Amino acid sequence: MNDERQEEHSGTRPEEGRPESESRPEDKPAGKKLDPEHQDIEDNKVFAALSYLGPLLIVPLLMSRDSDYIRFHARRGLVLFFAEVLLSFLFWNPLFMMLLGLAFIVISLYGFVQAVLGHHWKPKVLSDIADRIRL
Repeated sequence: MNDERQEEHSGTRPEEGRPESESRPEDKPAGKKLDPEHQDIEDNKVFAALSYLGPLLIVPLLMSRDSDYIRFHARRGLVLFFAEVLLSFLFWNPLFMMLLGLAFIVISLYGFVQAVLGHHWKPKVLSDIADRIRL
């Protein structure tokens, strides 16, 4: 009985062990409107992520007319793709090509994940070149 009074005064829900002031996801109102920038990100994550999948970057380039988020990632994907193609023609050493291919796969996967998560990923060299491109 003494334990019940302590739980009442501690401000926690006994069944959950967390403060009553914390809201649960089911307590929040459904259908909350997002501001236009966040709505653009939520609506276009998949198309932005396609920007990092080599030749598939043509899809976001065609879809980017009204989405800043898609254009942001499409520019970076375009620079990454052209760098990969250019460097593969310049260097014919098999070991170097393998390492270069692995590096581009890692960078592309990281960009893909950042696009899906809704982040504006800005790698230094890639962003410097990509920001000069107008789509």
